[in-house]
This record gives sequence, C-alpha cells and structure tokens, in this order.
Amino acid sequence: GSFYKYVNYDAPPLLHLMVTFMSILIKNFNDTQTLLFFYVFYPSLLTVFFYSLKEKYSTNFSLFFTFLLASSQNFVRHAGRYDIGNGDLPLSYFFFLSVFFVQKYNKKKTLGNIVLATIPLTCSALVKNDGVPFALTGFLILLIISLKAKRKWLVACAMLLITPLFYWKFFTLINHFPPSYLPFLNIHLNRMPGVAVYMLKEMFNVLRWNFLWIFILSSIVFIKETKNNLIVFIFVISQVSSYYYVYLVTPIPYKAHIENSFDRLLIQIAPICLYFAISVVFKPSKIKYN
Repeated sequence: GSFYKYVNYDAPPLLHLMVTFMSILIKNFNDTQTLLFFYVFYPSLLTVFFYSLKEKYSTNFSLFFTFLLASSQNFVRHAGRYDIGNGDLPLSYFFFLSVFFVQKYNKKKTLGNIVLATIPLTCSALVKNDGVPFALTGFLILLIISLKAKRKWLVACAMLLITPLFYWKFFTLINHFPPSYLPFLNIHLNRMPGVAVYMLKEMFNVLRWNFLWIFILSSIVFIKETKNNLIVFIFVISQVSSYYYVYLVTPIPYKAHIENSFDRLLIQIAPICLYFAISVVFKPSKIKYN
C-alpha cells in the first residue's frame, strides 16, 4: 500500500519512534516542535563530554575543550542554527556514551558497566545504518574483554539488550523492505586515492571545524599504547573504514557524495576523536575509577 512509498530503504526505526513519541506528547504533528527535540542531543552530548573529561582533568581544562567541541561551526550548524542533525547528533551522542562505558567496563567488569555500554551501542545501530559497524565493533570488544576476564555470564546478560536490533532486522526481512541502494560487492578500487584525498580535505576545512581535526590528526604522534587508548582507536578506525568503504561502492559520483555527506559523518565521531586526542596528548591531573 501507500506505506511502502515512504519506506526509506531499511532505515532503522529509532528516530521515527522519537518523532512519533513527540507527536503523541504534544497531541499534534508539528514538524518544527518535533525537530527541537533533536536539539536536546547537543547539550546532552556536551554535558557527557565535559564530565568524562572532568574525571581525569581540572574543571577549567575540561571546560576549554568542551567549548572547542561546542563552538565548531559544523556542530553549531547542525545543532539548530541552520540545520538539525536529525540522525548525526543522536548518533554522536550514543557513540560517545558507548565508548565511555566500554572503557568503564574494561576497568571494572561489572554487570552495570556492560549494560550501560550495550544500551547505547544498540541505540547506535537503531538510529542509522551508519551506526551498525560501530555497534558490531563495540559488541566484539565487549565480548573479547569478557572472555579474557572469564565473565561469560555478563555477555549472556548483555545479549538480551541486543534483541531489539535482531527484531528490527527480522521485521525488515518478513515485510520485504527495500534493500540499501549501496551495491556493497561492487567495489571501485580506482577510487581509493581520490576518496582518501577528499576525506582529508574535509578534515582540514578550518571554516567548518576550526582546528579540531588538525589537533586530532596531530595527536597521532603522541599515541601511547594503553588498553583504553587501543579501544578508542579501534572504534575510530572501524567507523572511518566503513565510511571509506561506502564511498568506494556508492553508485553516486564519489566526489559529490563526499562533499554532501562527509561533514555530517564527521559529526558522529568528532567527540570520540577529540576525547582520544586529549587522552594521548595530556597527562591526567587526577584519576578516578569509581
């Protein structure tokens, strides 16, 4: 019926459920008011980012880098000044929460920490398909940490929280939702250098990002091998690789695809990358593990 005209491939349902919830709450469908709900993810992300830094560093230090993230033009634009990053801001929020609690679980292997890590990972996969590689990476990391620590029962408990993701995939199959427009097996290897150049070009776009990505890329020389640094590095490399792969298979001219989408994709991982860069460049002024 007409329902299928509005199915956007196999787009996950969480954002649609949020919009529906807002409409029920205000007892009316109002597009403007509904979009304001997504703005909430901007201050929420900044709050979580600030308090995660405050665990290791001074208040002034944490405020400075939170301001650096908050004032990046691309974040300001998608936080509501010009656009609303409907999927990308929530994804950025859930990505950061995931990494934060996976690190917590790595330090202290409790049921609470693995539950708090699994919930945002599952949400990431249900916000946009962009979040699926990230979620799978996170589940794999949690599994490896648990098996090494011989905490198999924790994995079994956490698996219950992944059931919404399996249910959604099952739902799309039995209802024959249209598949993704991306021909995942049709890889254009000749694009590899061009895709890399255009991706780096966006990272060095000072007008959009201030010096955020320049600082992040410069921090690579300071990397010290610790377990938590390795966890964040794996998350970032996995996600960037998934973006890179999409541009290799996209049926859209890849230059146009990168120019129209990569600035939004970088929003998803910018807080994680900045947090990682700060961790490897600056020594903690205080450490709390509780």
